Amino acid sequence: MAKQLITTANLDTYIRKDLGKLFVTPDRLVTAGVKDELRRRGVQLVYGPEPAPVQPACCSAPQADGADKLKRAAAIVVAILREQYGMTDESQIQAVAVKILKAVKDSI
Repeated sequence: MAKQLITTANLDTYIRKDLGKLFVTPDRLVTAGVKDELRRRGVQLVYGPEPAPVQPACCSAPQADGADKLKRAAAIVVAILREQYGMTDESQIQAVAVKILKAVKDSI
């Protein structure tokens, strides 16, 4: 199996913005320039498997119309909580995201 070379040119493709991390799996190689750029951006470099995306509980059950919009909104809210507010506790992220999404739904 060919390895994926992560460079500064394709770096954004590999960063998990929802987690603020770059996961280096066994099939990926990272250049020294990438390590410097990650430090500059404050993105954590993790050697190991990449976790599956996390969704708040409100979005895990099958939904009727608008399910895709709700999932996209939930992903955006979770990313903001992680990236801009530095939240790392998954249960806290889920609880806050659910409250935000309910407030938005109630206001429209």
